Amino acid sequence: IQGRYQPGVSTNVPFWDAGITGQGQIVGSGDTGADRRNCYLSASKFVMYRGIVTENGAPNESDEDGHGTHVCGSIAGSSGASGSTNYNGVAKDARLAFTDLAGSNGQLSNTNNMHSDYYQHAYDAGARIHSDSWGYRSKSYTRITKEIDEFAAANPMFLPMFALGNAGETTPTGMFTYGAPANAKNLLAIGATLSPNSRQPTYLT
Repeated sequence: IQGRYQPGVSTNVPFWDAGITGQGQIVGSGDTGADRRNCYLSASKFVMYRGIVTENGAPNESDEDGHGTHVCGSIAGSSGASGSTNYNGVAKDARLAFTDLAGSNGQLSNTNNMHSDYYQHAYDAGARIHSDSWGYRSKSYTRITKEIDEFAAANPMFLPMFALGNAGETTPTGMFTYGAPANAKNLLAIGATLSPNSRQPTYLT
């Protein structure tokens, strides 16, 4: 997950080998929830867990969908179980400031805004990097996109990160398939092409 496919890298975990494990760091994230019963995501992994969808008079703080648990595990999952090392998250020793954006139906809900009602909570909990693996097909400069840019501009030591999406195989050329809010100006947008588990794009068939 760190370097197996990089030229000249002979180890699967060059970051860990260099002592870069996320120790002392807090990473913000928001998704469908996180299963804190998972052996990679004990409750102590979370410096903040905030649910925004109220059901039956209380915030929903479970993960009926599973995507958020996957995301949190990929970022900072860590298990001491035998044979678990290869499945730990990239920043295995980091902790998480998490916003649960979904109810029991697994559908993501928007916060009131992306600054005071989203990023600020993670920032106040100590996060200076925020990873989000969700987005929209719209390529417009949306309200959400604008709010991300505003928060990042006002907090230059804070880095928002967004996934580019999963639509690369849907057009003849594979171009212009990333959508909002990954098209913001003040964030790091991340995508992958032609990795071993990528779906074959139609323009190469």
